[in-house]
Amino acid sequence: MFNRFFLAAFWLYSACFAQNISISDIINSNELHSQTLTVVHWHPNSKAFTFTKKNASKVDLWICNAHNGKMQMLVDGEKLGLKSARKEKRHIVPNYLWSPDGRKLLIPSQKDLALFDVESKTLLRLTNDDAEERDPTFSPDGSKIAYLKNNNLSIYDLVSHQEIMLTNHGTKHLLIGRFDWTYEEEFSIRTGFEWSPNSQHISFFQLDVTPVPEFPI
Repeated sequence: MFNRFFLAAFWLYSACFAQNISISDIINSNELHSQTLTVVHWHPNSKAFTFTKKNASKVDLWICNAHNGKMQMLVDGEKLGLKSARKEKRHIVPNYLWSPDGRKLLIPSQKDLALFDVESKTLLRLTNDDAEERDPTFSPDGSKIAYLKNNNLSIYDLVSHQEIMLTNHGTKHLLIGRFDWTYEEEFSIRTGFEWSPNSQHISFFQLDVTPVPEFPI
């Protein structure tokens, strides 16, 4: 039994390394790199998941059936405007978020928010200014989007298409709906606000870091 196992393992090893591998192959080539899925999200119907696939010029959105493994392109990257996921304090900021009904995609891009209709293949820009909309989240009923902006908590009403600021007392040292560097870096806790199940309220943390001294590095 052991001999058969040893011979099989040796054959696999020999087959894998039949071709000589140079230092250049390891450093300058992508042939040895593993293929991974990026920005993976379950579809709201829980029967499939979506992910992004990057090529030389764009990032396409693909969908995979969780029951049979069948994959197909859902949206061409040229229409979607997706960009590579960026890292912020060791957290991957998602390129898109599904609406609760699975019909629209919320796309944080260029510090603004856009809404892509999967059925009509149309892209609607929701915000257009210099301020960044951080940690956008759909309300459970899909009618609003909450996010952090200019140190405060705001929402975008998808029915009236109006932006509404919910707080106005947040500052650089009085954190609204978020946490300071230590929480983000050491405990992977980033977002500090949450919708109520009926979409009528939002609870949020308020953190005063004024007593924390600044230390130059």
